[in-house]
Amino acid sequence: MNERQKHYSEIFSTFVKLSREKEFLLDRIESLLPECRESYLDVGPGDGVLMSSVARFFGRTVAIESNHAFIPRLEGLADEVVSGRIEEVEARGQFDMILGSHMLGYVAPSDRCQIVRRLFGHLKPKGILILIYNSVNSDVYRILLALSAYSGKCWAKPVVFRKPGDILGAASGYITLKRDRMPILTNEEKAATDVAEFIAFGDRPLNEEGRRVLQKLVDGYRREDGWWQIMIEHEFLCLSPSRNVLKSCPFLAKQVDFTNC
Repeated sequence: MNERQKHYSEIFSTFVKLSREKEFLLDRIESLLPECRESYLDVGPGDGVLMSSVARFFGRTVAIESNHAFIPRLEGLADEVVSGRIEEVEARGQFDMILGSHMLGYVAPSDRCQIVRRLFGHLKPKGILILIYNSVNSDVYRILLALSAYSGKCWAKPVVFRKPGDILGAASGYITLKRDRMPILTNEEKAATDVAEFIAFGDRPLNEEGRRVLQKLVDGYRREDGWWQIMIEHEFLCLSPSRNVLKSCPFLAKQVDFTNC
């Protein structure tokens, strides 16, 4: 474990404590659970807070995580933990559900579609792949743009799938996209800055000038009642070999633009 990974894990813990995001996401994910729940793969589960809540619905859980700071905790939560980047390691077997919550932002844009297709190939016939990421309409994205010149390494472009139907290529499956908004609230100034740094850069550090810009940005989100509010708009990209799987999900019920690839 290096210092950057350790710093990331500390900021991540702050984010989890102060945000209701995990509770919010779990509520959505529960409405997307497949009928068969024998196996579940979580790609990039971080500290495993969300993964452990989802895992209770499944008989077996496998995790793929690149940050070594999280591995010891994950080993106590999952039946199998694979250490490494998703670009470099391969999951074994087929799964009823695969979840990638905010992991695509850490993947080079040129590799994203290939990884999505590879994960899709690990689904059972009635399985579902759920990919969650921050929309360009989020405050997160605005912070990211403003800080991009001050990071030690330029952050990858935000995840944007303007034509979801193009993702699977020759694979046979169905796709739908759903957006949802939620606020991150905190009444602690340092926590607001930590959260903003985490959601914008993860484990990539800001230089001194970048931190001043970050502080100014965070101050702009302070409300009159003394709380800070940063809006996150999530996009849920859901893929399945079966059209009926997506049509049966309450959270996606009003989505009628399923794409037959």
